[in-house]
Amino acid sequence: MLTGVLTVIGLIFAIILLSYGLSFVLEKNTVSLIIVSLIPMLAIIVITPGFMITRGRAHWQRAIEIVNGALIVVLLTGVVASLFLGDTEIAVASSVGLVLVAIARACCRSTRYQDGVDYYRQIWTIHRQRH
Repeated sequence: MLTGVLTVIGLIFAIILLSYGLSFVLEKNTVSLIIVSLIPMLAIIVITPGFMITRGRAHWQRAIEIVNGALIVVLLTGVVASLFLGDTEIAVASSVGLVLVAIARACCRSTRYQDGVDYYRQIWTIHRQRH
């Protein structure tokens, strides 16, 4: 789904922002270890709700909205902080991530997306009743 792809790309920008922020406090090797450790966990957090929706579990929609909202807050904070610090490269990267996550959030709230979620819920309900 497009929303999952946009959210994952936004997550990558959030990870870049996180590594930038941590580099002020920690050594580069420590930051690298933290980021490498976080990537699989964050990918699972982002991918699982979308997968569960395609299996008819519509209540996972709320989890997608929470992740998108959290990413928007993190990236918006990153844009403001990096502009305040005068680092325009990080501000641009955070802005790109922010735009992608905002588009993903708008897609999740669209009626077409909700119709798709309802469709998956209906076909899996029928499938589960037959088996």
